[in-house]
Amino acid sequence: MNTKKQIKIILASGVLGFIIIALPAVAATTLSLSPENINIQSGQRFNVAVNINPQEVKNYTVKVELQYPSDLIEVASFTFGTGWMALSQPGYDTIDNAGGVLIKTAGYPAGVSALINFGTVSFVAKKTGSAAIKVGSNSLALDASN
Repeated sequence: MNTKKQIKIILASGVLGFIIIALPAVAATTLSLSPENINIQSGQRFNVAVNINPQEVKNYTVKVELQYPSDLIEVASFTFGTGWMALSQPGYDTIDNAGGVLIKTAGYPAGVSALINFGTVSFVAKKTGSAAIKVGSNSLALDASN
């Protein structure tokens, strides 16, 4: 086998190995909301718990983006769970009731590798209806190597 083919095989093996090793860390952490869907009456207040499950991959920083129907509900407040240190920077700490987006980011200094409460969102219903709250695609969880 010539040297160029050997180099290509080694590079291909290295890239494949990296993907196989990195994939479990990327796919490990999940965010869950409780409840996700709710039937509401105008003026009603309700809370939604935001939970993080790192599935044994130690996470140090989490950014949560929630999307909600701004014509039906609005965020009244957000409270971080115990032990989280908030990051109050533009783009990482936002409540946009006009656009229906909440973004909160925080670090957990010792890292977290088991199911934990990230925080609780308090909502107020603007009118009667059925609301669905979703985790946005800009949410992320970072381990020790980001």
